[in-house]
Amino acid sequence: MDRTRVVLVLRAGLPAHQAVNAAAVLGTSAAHLLSGDVGAPGLDASGHRFAGITTIPVPVLVADRGELSTVYRSLSNLQQVTLIPFTEVARRARTYPEYLAVLADTHHAADDLVGVLIVGAASPVTKATRKLALLGAEDAGDEPSFG
Repeated sequence: MDRTRVVLVLRAGLPAHQAVNAAAVLGTSAAHLLSGDVGAPGLDASGHRFAGITTIPVPVLVADRGELSTVYRSLSNLQQVTLIPFTEVARRARTYPEYLAVLADTHHAADDLVGVLIVGAASPVTKATRKLALLGAEDAGDEPSFG
């Protein structure tokens, strides 16, 4: 069986406050999908307790608007992949009811993505995202971490 892969892809060029907000919203939204993938609490050497965190690495990647749309569309019909999109409609809304109202009047809201959280079988997720750069490390070659 294919292992689970989790990837967060944000639109390149977002101001830092928008990128962090999108990552926080998508991460919070994903919590119900990954609730079984949180590790046990840990202790440091001085006995200080730390709550468990996800056991699955979550790389944060960037893609330009066209690439982001291509990744989203390439995975949107696969049953073994769950997508949680964050659109401009959502980013601009000040309340959840406002978001739902504007969304209901917006055609093709997914054409204007700010980011998307991808959870699914490693093979198709990796294939769709392997050429994308890590956020902030486009040229550094950094490896993904658990946080």
